[in-house]
Amino acid sequence: MTPSPPDPRIVAAAQADDVREFSGMARKHSRAHYSHDDAPSPGLTAWVIVFAAIVIGAIILGVMTLPATPAPYVGPGFEAACRGGC
Repeated sequence: MTPSPPDPRIVAAAQADDVREFSGMARKHSRAHYSHDDAPSPGLTAWVIVFAAIVIGAIILGVMTLPATPAPYVGPGFEAACRGGC
């Protein structure tokens, strides 16, 4: 994925701050103010977490609603419990 080009207004403001600094004047904004951060937005992160929680919750709920399967009993009286269906 190629990064998007920076906004021309931000580039112009950063260049104006550089000119102020090189001319001996104080910058209006720090250099960190103009840094291009490609981190996902907090809203996107929140939606991903919510979606993952819903999926995990659905899986847990689905497993909890499965019918219980009894363990096979092979002890004494096994044949009597089958009633001819084993």
